[in-house]
Amino acid sequence: MKEKKEEMKVMPLAVIVDLKEFTKEQRWPNIAAYVFSRSGRLLTKRPLKPDKARPTVGRAEFKIESEQQKIVVKIGPDVEDVRMLERYQPAVKSMLVRDKATLEFELLKPFWICWLKVSYHVTGTVEKQNVGPNAPICAGEVDIYDVDIKYCLLRLKEPLIERIRESIIDAIVDPPPIELQKPLVWWKWEEKDWCETGPGPSFRPRVDIIKKLEALPPEWAFVKQRFEALPTARARMNTLLKAMPLVEKRALLNTEVVEGVKVSQVFYSNTAQFRNMLIEKFEAFRFWLCWWPWIYWLWWFYCWYSLEKLGTAKLQPDGSFSKTVWLSICRHDTPDLWFVVRQDINGAERVICARYPVPCNTYWNHQSGEPVHLVVTDPNAIACHQPIPGIPVPPATAPTIHEFNVGDLLASYEQSAFGIWSHTWSRTRDGKMEDIARFVLTRAPTCQHSFIST
Repeated sequence: MKEKKEEMKVMPLAVIVDLKEFTKEQRWPNIAAYVFSRSGRLLTKRPLKPDKARPTVGRAEFKIESEQQKIVVKIGPDVEDVRMLERYQPAVKSMLVRDKATLEFELLKPFWICWLKVSYHVTGTVEKQNVGPNAPICAGEVDIYDVDIKYCLLRLKEPLIERIRESIIDAIVDPPPIELQKPLVWWKWEEKDWCETGPGPSFRPRVDIIKKLEALPPEWAFVKQRFEALPTARARMNTLLKAMPLVEKRALLNTEVVEGVKVSQVFYSNTAQFRNMLIEKFEAFRFWLCWWPWIYWLWWFYCWYSLEKLGTAKLQPDGSFSKTVWLSICRHDTPDLWFVVRQDINGAERVICARYPVPCNTYWNHQSGEPVHLVVTDPNAIACHQPIPGIPVPPATAPTIHEFNVGDLLASYEQSAFGIWSHTWSRTRDGKMEDIARFVLTRAPTCQHSFIST
């Protein structure tokens, strides 16, 4: 006789949170209650809904399986990646599971004030690189990440920070005999970078910088000798300064290495001061740290950074995307954005754009609403088609109605009705593509359709 499996009991749990000093004039924050097992596994989460009768109180209802003898409840902002929750210092309580339990939190204003958020708008376009004009990519999704590289530079050991300084001094004393590309394009390194919040090996192999420098193209033949001479950079700088007249010496020391940082600050600062310069001015220093290979390979393999996913935006028919995300009002820095573009190709999701190394391809201190432009080089990426030949397109921007016979059109060009939708564009006299047209279907005996170009 088979034993009947005992049904697992479900215990109701109510979580009540009172935000002290919260006023009804304030917008209720997007906060949630997270329920974890004793081992730290997330069991469930629910947003806290405001109580209409009591504006300072939020409530969430749960049903907890009885096998969980002890649970941990955390209150904090509603984040997509639960690993990011600890950044906001959530309120925490633990309890034993009992029949119809209630768990109450009373949080003072200093505790919850940073959970309030302000809007930040991310917008841009995605195009596929072609031999001719680039074509917009109008199907897919764009993942938006915030990059934090501060801990990467804080973790670098002092001898490594000093070697980076020597590399910059070396380039000041003897500028590299190679011109930077304009616009600047980062090298395509053969290895992906390392990310604290993503999968990766449990250890880092020691990089053989000399071997990597020897494998560079012929125009970089000078870099091995420069790398080996880095320990003498300070001595060469001292010799140069001593040989200069006082006026020239002052002029050199007052020259900006990067925006807001003078040669004297790089040369005479101590290790801690120089490290802080790299952190605060990374956006400017990245042209040294990322583009010169003998400097890049000094630090990159020892760098760990973090990524926080801010949200996902859908691509529109014209290749644009737009997303409003919410940031803590206590945040004092501007987001540093990095993007991943995904697309469904032949029934499988594929990443068609993710520029590595991340810190060298980040939009640092990016202002809200400022558009970004992403160019996809993946040959498998599916771009929107060019306009169908034979359809007249007006040179003016004023709305104009055009008539055409769908039957005649499809007889000469094998497209479906959906294909016609994606092929209607406005083109100006100089050949530039403008806003995508929209269809207006009309009931006509000859199966004619009209579209309005805008």
